[in-house]
Amino acid sequence: MELKDYWQILKKNLAFIVFLALLGALFAYLLTSNFSGGQRVQKHYLLIEEQAAGEGFESPVIFKESVDLTDTAVSILQTSDFKKEILKNQENLIVKKEARQVLNLQAEASERERAFEIIKTAAENFNGMTASLFGQNEKIKLTEIGESFESLRPAFDKKITTAFGFLLGAAFAIFAVGLKTYFKL
Repeated sequence: MELKDYWQILKKNLAFIVFLALLGALFAYLLTSNFSGGQRVQKHYLLIEEQAAGEGFESPVIFKESVDLTDTAVSILQTSDFKKEILKNQENLIVKKEARQVLNLQAEASERERAFEIIKTAAENFNGMTASLFGQNEKIKLTEIGESFESLRPAFDKKITTAFGFLLGAAFAIFAVGLKTYFKL
């Protein structure tokens, strides 16, 4: 076959090739929209109990039942009602128990400042909520103990992935047309 014959075959199937190329571009664009980038911030907190003023100590004291209270704190911080007050669309709060009374709070957001704000708000809301949950005698609160850790999750560039999807769709269409022509002859 000569080059003219190939050109004629491509012209004859141009609508099919363009359709698959656009379909590939659309598919790549939609997949890119689901993988957004952003910031992940992590802080460590200590779950402490402050003794009442009549008991003699002004400093925080470690829980007597630390395992149960740590599990309870993790459960409270992970409830959907608690997260609904803090989080917006495409944001996440992850709470992990690192050790007795040590919690790891991680926030994911599009901006670093917003991720820090999520963790700060979560700790403040928890500290405000404990008086009603555990009683007035026990002042249970989260206190930051560790440096924060930040990492950037990479985001896919929509223009590049859309162009790649377009080219991949076109290449697949040309391959399909080539197979169709080959087996037709």
